[in-house]
Amino acid sequence: MSTPCHPILAFLIDRTPHFGATIIKAEGNKLYVTIVVKLTDGRRIPYELEIQLNGTKINVREERPQRLSGACPERHINFDGTFCMYWDIADPLKIDSTESADRWWGTLVQFLKLQERAAKQQRWPSDEAWPHGDAAKHQHEAEQSAKFLGEMLLTDVRKNRLRVVRAHLGGCQNGAILRMYRETELLYSVWERSRRVTRLRNPCPCGKRCKRGIKQLRSCDGHEQLTAKLVFAIYEKQLAEIEYLETMSKRECCGCMLSCPLKK
Repeated sequence: MSTPCHPILAFLIDRTPHFGATIIKAEGNKLYVTIVVKLTDGRRIPYELEIQLNGTKINVREERPQRLSGACPERHINFDGTFCMYWDIADPLKIDSTESADRWWGTLVQFLKLQERAAKQQRWPSDEAWPHGDAAKHQHEAEQSAKFLGEMLLTDVRKNRLRVVRAHLGGCQNGAILRMYRETELLYSVWERSRRVTRLRNPCPCGKRCKRGIKQLRSCDGHEQLTAKLVFAIYEKQLAEIEYLETMSKRECCGCMLSCPLKK
């Protein structure tokens, strides 16, 4: 076996013994690997994978679909068979050291463990995963706003607990209104046209206090704008998810998950 000259692949090859992986073959910008995943019940699950370097990005898939579906959005397997293990914009995995190679292999092992749990439970076992398509960009925008507005809202965003309903108010010069809910609880409303929160005297979600109690939204460090941005990001994420499902509507469902947007 000739070692690829590209340093990214060299870092990955060097760390294979630490993650139960064996290089079967190296060809140009591709590695063919067997990796044994150890589960908590003692089982050892072998996977045969193809790892491909495209520029500085690493794509990985089963060499031939055996244990996994060839494509399944609910199991974070793209329609070319590659694994959606992370999202580069929010969580780039640049491989330029032993430490970053270890992080990449660790992420792959954890992804495969989640796949084994998903196969048994017929649902994705983690509720903190990036949504599909352009919805991931809006999820990221929502998290960037929510991290300044309190831990509870940030957790709500990451666990997909928030939804936004658009309503038309007849005769209102401000146009439609976007109402953000946590399950059935109305949290904040924003005018669509002006992008302003409707009730600025509401308590700020960050929970900062003044002499009279929790600060009002209108006087709390620009959090009025961040709250409006959060509401719009959640709304635009919902629209992007609908658009993604429309583009996937002609795809066949693999049938391995109880709930799947591709099921007819």
